[in-house]
Amino acid sequence: KILRASLAQDPEDETARVNFAKFLAQFRSAEAAEQALKEFIVKLPDAYSLQLTLGQIYELTARLDDALQAYTGVAENSPTTTEGIIARVRMGAIFLQQGRKDTGRSTIEAVLKDAGNNVEALLLRANWRVEDRKFDEAIADTRAALSSEPNNRQGMLLLARIYAISNQTPLAKDAYRALLKVDSTNGDASREL
Repeated sequence: KILRASLAQDPEDETARVNFAKFLAQFRSAEAAEQALKEFIVKLPDAYSLQLTLGQIYELTARLDDALQAYTGVAENSPTTTEGIIARVRMGAIFLQQGRKDTGRSTIEAVLKDAGNNVEALLLRANWRVEDRKFDEAIADTRAALSSEPNNRQGMLLLARIYAISNQTPLAKDAYRALLKVDSTNGDASREL
């Protein structure tokens, strides 16, 4: 009732609508959240946070093609805004997840030209550089990401793993220990150390 009241108070409050949709997704269903978001988007077509939230719900329910469609609208209409960068990164991640390597990689590279310090994009590129056995470049990307977000657990674990697979054992151990200081319950770091 409180969330509905806040929606009625300000018909253009994007944050209230995003929170309402997240509430629906968590306590009702993804379908209810999807329906609400679609209704909000019709009324507020330039509210990109609503479209991003719809894309996130589609990703969580493994509807990747629908997520791509939601993100594409944001990416095309507002490519260099915060929302546009987020949409483009998510699109690149989905392309990579779907095995569309060239499309995913070129999407992420384009993001990094516009937002060179985007942590998620840097970590995605670091992952494929590991895949390509370009460990020094992967380490550089991961360190760049960690310079923006020093306690990023995903980045810290990736750095430790890169050191481990590139036979830099002392650095790998140090990186795993650093992660465990930040997140003492990290099972991956505990097992791999």
